[in-house]
Amino acid sequence: MTAAKDDARGSGTMALHGVRVLDLTQMIAGPYCTRLFALYGAQVIKLERPRVGDRARRIGATAESKENLEPSATFLYLNTSKKSVTLNLKSAQGMEIFMRLICDTDVVVENFRPGVMRRLGISYEALDAINNKLVMVSISNFGQTGPYRDYDATEMNLQAWGGLMHMAGERGREPLRLGYAAAQYEAGQNAFAASMAALLARPTMGGQHVDIAIMDTVMTSLNSAHAHYSYNQQVQGRRPAGGGKGTDRFKASDGYVIARPPRNAVELERLSKVVGESLPVDDPDAVSVVFARWVAARTKEEVMAAGQKAQFAWGALNSTQEIMQSAQIREREFFQSVDHPVAGTLPYAGAPFRMGASGTTVTAAPTLGQHTHDILCGSLGYTDDQVRHWAHEGVV
Repeated sequence: MTAAKDDARGSGTMALHGVRVLDLTQMIAGPYCTRLFALYGAQVIKLERPRVGDRARRIGATAESKENLEPSATFLYLNTSKKSVTLNLKSAQGMEIFMRLICDTDVVVENFRPGVMRRLGISYEALDAINNKLVMVSISNFGQTGPYRDYDATEMNLQAWGGLMHMAGERGREPLRLGYAAAQYEAGQNAFAASMAALLARPTMGGQHVDIAIMDTVMTSLNSAHAHYSYNQQVQGRRPAGGGKGTDRFKASDGYVIARPPRNAVELERLSKVVGESLPVDDPDAVSVVFARWVAARTKEEVMAAGQKAQFAWGALNSTQEIMQSAQIREREFFQSVDHPVAGTLPYAGAPFRMGASGTTVTAAPTLGQHTHDILCGSLGYTDDQVRHWAHEGVV
């Protein structure tokens, strides 16, 4: 694990150097989109409400620490390498500052309820009149149109309504929610990809408004479920995930491994060589018993290595701690050690993909309003006295 520096990791200039992004988002989907921009070198200015900030700053807060807006693990992860500027968009002066920032901005990412940007006077049409090269990305639960556009939704609602929970879990049992914010993270990734496509098209098409519905993202992640229904009216549901014939989870000496049973005589013969004894052709339960006994005497790494050698894609079922200690992850230096003034020095996940000719950067998530003075005075030319006055008035 190496220490992250302010300059690029890897060779060459960062791919998005020179791109400016205004981040008006909170919680997960939007901040994950803009985190990807920041990782690859864009200047991401996160606009937060004075004294309040992103709601994610309070995730995990205790009664004793609820006033401390800095140590939320969710916020720290999703906002690395960004700059924080506090700004009250409901004040006339705050709006003036925002409009000046827009003039030199390439991408605005927002995840307000549909209609909020228009009520604030900063709809895409209003911003396009100031900067016709601007790409505005709007992320919402159900999109900017349709009868559900104003509906609230939790992560579980999104997974349930979009059909993801209908396919998660074991047949005959209740549906299950995936154990992380799958809908929101994938929506953030799609928003980043859509933003890059819009930037690529800008020389010929100018700026444009990108509409990201988290629900659309969920429905595009359902494997081929839609195609199966379209072609033969088959509704794919939950699948068996262990126990009895076809079991795929086996207990090793230090945890579980995932290993699919042999599907044919050739694979059965290879498995016989791995476990060191003959296996019956027509008794899957007996094969599972022998294999389970063999796995139980070995570590997860030993089982995985033996399987790979015999052309079986067996894998260890790892916890977060085991992943972070993995030789594979350490060799690729995926986690970067970053020092934060409040949270201290901690490892942070790096970039999800690498480019041979450009690097990435991981620096600490900003404290609330950390860069307000630098941006307003250094970039926009306001004076120290003006910024101090606006801070007193609650503008910044």
